[in-house]
Amino acid sequence: MSWESLPIELRVYILSERYKIRNNLSKKIQNVWQQYIIADIEAINILLDVEIDEDQQIMVSIPETSIILKICAWICSGKQHLWFWKEILDKIQESLVINKYEGTQWLTPNAVNYRKTKIEYKKLLKKFNME
Repeated sequence: MSWESLPIELRVYILSERYKIRNNLSKKIQNVWQQYIIADIEAINILLDVEIDEDQQIMVSIPETSIILKICAWICSGKQHLWFWKEILDKIQESLVINKYEGTQWLTPNAVNYRKTKIEYKKLLKKFNME
């Protein structure tokens, strides 16, 4: 039996069911896109707001850096753009080593921000399995 020989009510029913199936699948695809891929891209966009100093080092002793890293750790999936995150995490590690606080400086506001940044850095390392 061909499509044209089917009664019109049956053809309309088949087309409406087909439409529902396609519509549901497209919504599922959109939800997955929003949950994973867009979130990772947004985390990268947020991370690009990290401030750097005149020596091209990430400023790990300001509060904005730890806040940005915290947001990125919360948003990103840890499975996308691994090469980018590896480069950034290496750069943060380098900045943490260069700007390390010791002795009596450990209680200054900059040192507190440094420790917060280091905690968020470790969370990102764990999320990307780069420990």
